[in-house]
Amino acid sequence: KDVIKPLNKILSAPPREMKMDITFNEVINGNEIKIGIYNCNIYTYSIDHKKKWKKIFHVNKSLFFKGCTYKEILHIDDYIVVYLCNTPFGAGGGCGAGEAFYRTKDGVDWEDGTKLQTEYVLQDNDTYWKDLKSFKGTVFDQKWRKIEPLE
Repeated sequence: KDVIKPLNKILSAPPREMKMDITFNEVINGNEIKIGIYNCNIYTYSIDHKKKWKKIFHVNKSLFFKGCTYKEILHIDDYIVVYLCNTPFGAGGGCGAGEAFYRTKDGVDWEDGTKLQTEYVLQDNDTYWKDLKSFKGTVFDQKWRKIEPLE
């Protein structure tokens, strides 16, 4: 296990010039927020970081063949919302290799709503997040759990 962690970190970290699968770059409440998704992991971008992109959440729980079957970065209310679904090879669907439904207002402080998402959203409704305009008045207006990014 101690050998696999550093190896996995090397293999999943994108080179500086490599483009993310999806990026989000906007100024919200005076903060420039740049978030990327690569290999079903979440990154932030900063000129302060040596490699520019820094992995902040490791959603990929499978070491072998898997696919990020659904990934989305949306702006809902004052939040940036990231939804990921990682499907292991041969699973026939579902997010068995990892799922994440996170939100942030500033790219620094994050909240986890994965439990809310799995309880209330139909798995076959891929357009739900694209159509959601506000959390207000929905089940997602409940308390989210604070989470800490990777060091």
